[in-house]
Formats: sequence, C-alpha cells, structure tokens
Amino acid sequence: MKKTLLFLLLISFAAILTCFSFTAEAEEDDKQQGLTEEEVYDELQNNVNDGMDAIDFTELEEWAKEYGTDKTFSQGVKELVQSVLDGEFSLGAEQFTSIILNAVTGGIKTCVPAFAAIFAIAVMTSMMQGLSSGFLRNNTREIVHFACYAAIIVILSVQITAIIVRVEQTIEGMCSLMQAVFPILLTLITALGSASAAGVYSPLMAILSTGIGTIISSLVLPCFVAAVVLSIVGNMSSNIKLGRLTKFFKSVAVFVLAGAFSLFAAFLTMQGLAGGIADSISIKTAKFAVQSYIPILGGYLSDGLDLALTGIILIKNSLGLVSVIMLFAAVAVPIVQTAVFTLGLKLTAGLCEPICSDKRISDLLYGVSKNTSLLTAALAGMAFMFVILVMLIIGTCNAGVI
Repeated sequence: MKKTLLFLLLISFAAILTCFSFTAEAEEDDKQQGLTEEEVYDELQNNVNDGMDAIDFTELEEWAKEYGTDKTFSQGVKELVQSVLDGEFSLGAEQFTSIILNAVTGGIKTCVPAFAAIFAIAVMTSMMQGLSSGFLRNNTREIVHFACYAAIIVILSVQITAIIVRVEQTIEGMCSLMQAVFPILLTLITALGSASAAGVYSPLMAILSTGIGTIISSLVLPCFVAAVVLSIVGNMSSNIKLGRLTKFFKSVAVFVLAGAFSLFAAFLTMQGLAGGIADSISIKTAKFAVQSYIPILGGYLSDGLDLALTGIILIKNSLGLVSVIMLFAAVAVPIVQTAVFTLGLKLTAGLCEPICSDKRISDLLYGVSKNTSLLTAALAGMAFMFVILVMLIIGTCNAGVI
C-alpha cells in the first residue's frame, strides 16, 4: 500500500514538473516569436490599406463634385480619408472661420440690394402719403400704398423663392450624403461583429436619410409658404385679420420639427448606447474564447484579431469624421445665408418702423423674418441629428477592441 502511494506521488510530481516545463517553453517560444513594434505597425497598415481598397467611394466622390467645395475635396474623398488615417489632415479654426465669413459675406452681398430697394420703397411711400395727405382722398392713398406694397412683395417673393430652392437642394444633398455614407459605416460595424448596433442603426439611418427629409419637404416647407402668404395678405389692409391663422401654420411647423427631432434623438441615444454595450461585451467574450480555448495558437489568433479589428475601427472613425466635414461643407453656407436674410429682414423692419406712418410694411417684414427662422431650424436640426448619429457610430465597438 505504501509503495503504491509513493508510486502515485512520484507520478504526480513528474506530471507537475512536465506541465511547468511545457508552460515555460511555450512562454519562451511566445517571446521569441512575438511581433516587434515595426512589424505590428506594418501589419496594421496592410490591414488598413486592404480595407480602404475594398470600399467603394464612387457615390461619395460624385456627391463631393456636386455639393462640395473645390478646396476641401480637391484630392478626392478617398484621399481625404487616407490623410485622416495618416494623421496629415488638419482643419483648424482659421479654415472654419473663413468658411463662415465667406458665407456671411455672400449672404450680405445677395440681400443688401433687395433690402435697400425695400427700404427705398418704404421711404417713398411715407413721403408720398405725407405730401398727399391734404390733397388726396383715403382711397387714393390706399392705391398708392398697394402699389408700393406690391413692389415690396415682388422683391420679397424673389428672395424667398431662392431661399426655398436652396433649402430643398440642401436637404436633398444631406439625404444623398446619408444614403452614400451610411451603408459603408453599417458594413464596417458589421465587420466588427456589432450585430446589435447594426440592427439598431439601420432603421435609424433610413428614418434620418428619408423620413425626416420627407417631413421637412412635405410639411415644414408648405407650412412656411402658407405662413408667409398669410402674412402678406394680412398686412395688405387693416381690415384683414389673419394673424392667428399665420401663427397656427407656424406652430404646426415648429411642433413637427420639435417632435421629429426629439423622438429621433431620444430613441437614437437609448438604443445606440444599449447596442454598443452589448457588442462591446460580445467582442470581449469572443477574444477571451479565442485566447483561452484554442491551445498554443490562441494568443496569436487573438493578437491577429486585435490588429484586424483595429484597422476596421480606424477606417470607420476616419470615414465618420470625413462625412461630418462633408456635411459641414454642404450645410454651412445655406444655414448662414438664411440666418443673414432673417436678420436683414428684422433690421429693415426696424428701420422702416419709425419712418413709415403706416406700420403694415414693417409688420410684413418682421412677420416674414419670424417665419424664415423655421428654415434655419430645419436645416440645423437635421444636420445636428446626422452629427449625433455619426458620433455614436464612431464610438461604437471602440471599447471592445482598443
């Protein structure tokens, strides 16, 4: 019995020594076969290059030619993404300031002649009514007012029509950009193993790229046009009372915009965070399983998986940043010019108020300016939703890999 126990103890001790020696040899082999820093960088660069070659940038290149500026996208979208990956791209405060100043300058140059003509007509109306107050009847004075009022309406109609066309083109451009960049980002998210995030973002991308744009074009713009028309008609004569109806259409547009953006932002935030957490856990679990349950080669496979996923993450984040830059290039000028037009209307209304004895002209200008702010809010809100969605996509799965 004692000999048997002694024999078993010797066998156990020999097995333990064998395991320790095998582990030591494996660790020594790992150290000998481990990749150097340069080799890791080269492999990561190869993964990034392969991923960039696999992406089709045709739609984004076409979008940049149609809606972008020559300076920003002169080298092409793919080259811009590559420069972000290499750390060579820089867009400082001076460039942003230059874009905004150019937009403000362009808006002022476009609006100043129209506002100067409106102000001149208002001054002429006041002078004619003052000179003819003792000689002409009230009916004749009203005819003079209607003639001048009609001239102002023609000038405003030309400016407002141009703004509506510009807003529609900008919304169409934003929708086209979303439809071009979102499929690529979804593919990259799926390649990272983010099934939950891809399932969450896919319907949200469809809603933002088509649904909200359709809401703005089909509801907000018609309400804006109706409010402007009612403001014009309501200020033609003191006997016409359309102020409350004008406020109704404006309230409908505000309610639609606020409701759509609030619901979209709330749902996007909750679902996006939940999907990102679930995918982060799943990626960490997959890496642990590869490293722990595959003998000998598990560590190497896990390191290779890290490099592959890191390359995809770099492409995803760089493309997301470039898409935000493309959005800014398309939206900044229309938003700034619409805001300049709104401020110009308010300034002209303020200048006309003390000059004109009849306040209908100043009320018209101020009423139209309050309605044009809807267009600025619509463009800025849709662009902001795009930025939020892209930022969530950029933040998805990063914690599970890097």
